[in-house]
Amino acid sequence: MVGRFFSYVRQHHLALIALFVALGGTGAFAATSGTTRKAQVREFSFRATNTSGTPSGPLASLSGVTLRWKSQRLPDGRTCTLVAKSSAPGQVNSFFATESSGGDKDFFTRGRDLGAPGSQEVAVATFNEGAPGVASRAEGEFTWHNRTTNRVVTGVFHMFAGPSQCLFQGTLTGTG
Repeated sequence: MVGRFFSYVRQHHLALIALFVALGGTGAFAATSGTTRKAQVREFSFRATNTSGTPSGPLASLSGVTLRWKSQRLPDGRTCTLVAKSSAPGQVNSFFATESSGGDKDFFTRGRDLGAPGSQEVAVATFNEGAPGVASRAEGEFTWHNRTTNRVVTGVFHMFAGPSQCLFQGTLTGTG
């Protein structure tokens, strides 16, 4: 029985290594790279209650990316936006779903390769005053790869756009 096990391992060693790396994710890479980095988490929760204009501000920062909020008052509603602003070249990718209180769902992907520091819209939720009682929410995730440090930040978020406010909450995870 033991002989069959070692024979199997010898025949399939590459596949077993690939499986180990796939299941271990970045932890397996960190264990073999010779350097370990402390994982960090940044949580955020913010309520923007502007009645006019377009205020904005930071929510959380980690490894060269700052997640910012924007609440824009429009003549017929409100737009709530999450934006990833980088301090280095890299890539931002996001996936999010919007759902109205009426139950309609839409799915979006966004991505941008930033050759220099810049920003990318991550997600948008809107409220239309022409449809009273129908608010919009967005949920999703994004990743940021900092090319300068080769670090990756992931984020999950929830947003709500209502008649007088934008709500933002979520978590950034990565190495700092």
